[in-house]
Amino acid sequence: VNGAVDVLQHLEAADRPVGVEAYASAISSCRATDDWKTAVSLFNQFCRRAKEGALEPNAILYNTILNVLGADTDRQREREFSRVLKDMWRREVVPDLGTYTSRMAFATRGKRWRSVLAIWRELDAIACSQSATSFALGIRAAEMTGDGAQAKAMLQ
Repeated sequence: VNGAVDVLQHLEAADRPVGVEAYASAISSCRATDDWKTAVSLFNQFCRRAKEGALEPNAILYNTILNVLGADTDRQREREFSRVLKDMWRREVVPDLGTYTSRMAFATRGKRWRSVLAIWRELDAIACSQSATSFALGIRAAEMTGDGAQAKAMLQ
């Protein structure tokens, strides 16, 4: 496995309090080895523990798992990505710039350019500042769809 996951498992086995930050760190470490299945397992473990106690997943935890899942595209990852997003909305966790950027990156990897533009519009509608990554993804999607008006609007 990896060091962060080992530490998390050690803390759990010792019945030590483990917060959202430890889980986010362990999940994030799975990206380096593209071990998305372990990341999903850790996320699910956290959600089970959250039901038992006072822990609640936050935008950072959701963004971390979305980032790991969005590193590549295949049907299983796409299903998990959608499931995690639905869970986020069900729990009424407010998405932030990282959430939108993860969604845009995942749609870009699948060459779903219109989806990228729709997510861009969602982000723009909430008047959230853009990151360099979300901006680049939006411009690329406008270019790929031939939507010059959208690209021009993004630049203003």
